Amino acid sequence: TAKDEIRQAINIVDLVGSYLDLRRQGSGYVALCPWHDDSKPSLQVNPARQIWKCWVCNIGGDIFSFVMQHEGVEFREALKLLADRAGIELQQYAKAKPVTPGSPDDKIALLQAAAWAEEQFHQFLLKAPEAEVARQYLEDRNITPESVEKFRIGFSPDNWSWLFDKARGTPHSPAVLEAVDLVVRNEQRGSYYDRFRGRVIFPIRDTQSRPIAFGGRVLPNSTDKGGKYVNSRETKLFSKREQLYALDIASKEARKSRHLTVVEGYTDVVTCHQFGIQDVVACLGTALGERHIPLLRRFADTITLLLDGDEAGQARTNEILEIFVTAGEAVRVVRLARPPAAGEY
Repeated sequence: TAKDEIRQAINIVDLVGSYLDLRRQGSGYVALCPWHDDSKPSLQVNPARQIWKCWVCNIGGDIFSFVMQHEGVEFREALKLLADRAGIELQQYAKAKPVTPGSPDDKIALLQAAAWAEEQFHQFLLKAPEAEVARQYLEDRNITPESVEKFRIGFSPDNWSWLFDKARGTPHSPAVLEAVDLVVRNEQRGSYYDRFRGRVIFPIRDTQSRPIAFGGRVLPNSTDKGGKYVNSRETKLFSKREQLYALDIASKEARKSRHLTVVEGYTDVVTCHQFGIQDVVACLGTALGERHIPLLRRFADTITLLLDGDEAGQARTNEILEIFVTAGEAVRVVRLARPPAAGEY
């Protein structure tokens, strides 16, 4: 919806800071409240929860309620003001058609299908005899059973229609599975096949810990020529330029430290968390970009980049540095002398 897109695009700290003189206090910000005679800052802004509150006036809320209160307008006008601020066209939403429940346009149906698929992949990894090769791979990578559970890691068998067949008799129609990019339609035959086959599955979750996409890592010695990693394509749930792997988990630590470390891949994140470094996330098949910055601002004041030490990794680091410097964001870089070998941490 327009409201969701605007909320995603505008950080409440930036918004309130454009009206009031904010100063840092702990993990949040405070300011003198403009709605009462305030000599000791009593208006608080929580960047992690994206809310504000004045305890004396007993008012608060999100970015929309702040604009409504400060500008003295109703919600519709606040929506327009914030849409203009975010550069979002409201006209496209005015023409939107009603959503049919259970259809590929129904976000609830897509979220339910993604959650169902995550559970299928995870249980298959834990219990299926055919998944022993995947369990051995994870053990060889020193990924513990606790991490498998924490990150809900799974496995998809090397079968063209395993997940598609399991969905028969469930509410998850082929069209919905396709809309989540779990299956692909063969246009010539009119049939479907699984997107992820013979791969270790890393669920990708939003900040509410809801599965919205998946990353699949091919096993060593596989004949699959689709690349080492296959990630979900862009869907109504997932935009790789606006999401970060494990942010829902890392945000718990980042709310306290106000710091996040960005690494290259899924297993890098898992390993860091195993060693007690909890504020670590990874990009999703694309470099860190401008659209990630509002997301990072919600949880961190300082970002550390820890990318591969090879020439390509250094080039990506330089590109990201330029983006952050242009945006006026604090960023630090840790350089690796060389890329880690397989199984080396």
